[in-house]
Amino acid sequence: MQHLVDGKNDEVSLRGSAEKIIEELQKEISAEYKNAGYKVDKATLTTLSFAPEIAGMMLQRQQAKAMVEARGPIAKGAILIIQETLRQLEEKNVATFNDEQKQALVAGLLISLYSSHSVHRF
Repeated sequence: MQHLVDGKNDEVSLRGSAEKIIEELQKEISAEYKNAGYKVDKATLTTLSFAPEIAGMMLQRQQAKAMVEARGPIAKGAILIIQETLRQLEEKNVATFNDEQKQALVAGLLISLYSSHSVHRF
């Protein structure tokens, strides 16, 4: 019996299909012990542990997923900051920008905003 730790959609996986895995486990154990006269009424999973290299890869994947999920709100915030900055600069006649200058300003602000964010990781 071999299953993925995390399955996709309807795939049987260790994390998402515990009941199905326990059923399979009970059937396999029952088949093994039937010839010896034993009957297996119940099987349970109490601990799920992984080799250190597997656990490390799983942690990296979890961290990468969290980073991707965090990018959306960060990007939205950065866009709002940039829009407000451009609006205030033009509204107060501090500066006027053509499209090329706006693109350069936006690029610089995005780099600045994302760079300062990466310094303060949680």
